[in-house]
Amino acid sequence: NERNRNEAFLSTAYGGGSGECEAFRIKIAQVMDAQDAMLTTSGWAANVGIMEAITPLFKPIYIDKHAHASLYDGIKLSLGKLVVVNHNDPDHLVERIKVNGPGIVVIDAVYSTDGSLGNVERYVEICEQYDCVLVLDEAHSFGIYGNGGGLAVELGLQHRVHFRTISLNKALGGHGGLIAGDAQMMRLVRTRCRSVIFSSATSSVSAAGHEAALDIIIRDPQRAQRCLSNAAILR
Repeated sequence: NERNRNEAFLSTAYGGGSGECEAFRIKIAQVMDAQDAMLTTSGWAANVGIMEAITPLFKPIYIDKHAHASLYDGIKLSLGKLVVVNHNDPDHLVERIKVNGPGIVVIDAVYSTDGSLGNVERYVEICEQYDCVLVLDEAHSFGIYGNGGGLAVELGLQHRVHFRTISLNKALGGHGGLIAGDAQMMRLVRTRCRSVIFSSATSSVSAAGHEAALDIIIRDPQRAQRCLSNAAILR
């Protein structure tokens, strides 16, 4: 029917494309236990695109002080109001929300600044209590936690986080990015994500390489454990 044709078009036009891209998109969504996922040309494009796509005019965006620079870039291009929150400080977030009202909360799963883990469970609770949307950057946790699916999967919170983004040049060693989330909300993102709509399609060659790397992560979970062990020794 007409709706199915339209959704098939959106799938191939915005984050699908070739058979290799579509196969990889479906597989990585399964690993992340996400209802839907959209490929982007970079992790930067994923973070910039999601922030611009989901932010209404003047909506407060509560971002962790140490969140990735690409998320700050996305806020600059959005219509929202930047509200910086102290690093990994849920109490400070609550104070800000009480002053500015419900909005969008933006945190990292693993912060590239110091390697600290985001308090995802507490931020999920706050977002549910105060009617906020949560965006979680899993660039440095994907492939390492949750049998490769990321920290939200590790904690069993994947269905309570509204949007997750990743960079494909970390654990997968390639180039590209991805936005994952609820199927209904992702339909909105597909029609408003300018960093995808007005950019080149994801390379089928890259997608094939990403899928091969993803297979290794799934097949050899000890690689992730060795990475965490090496990090602990280095610290």
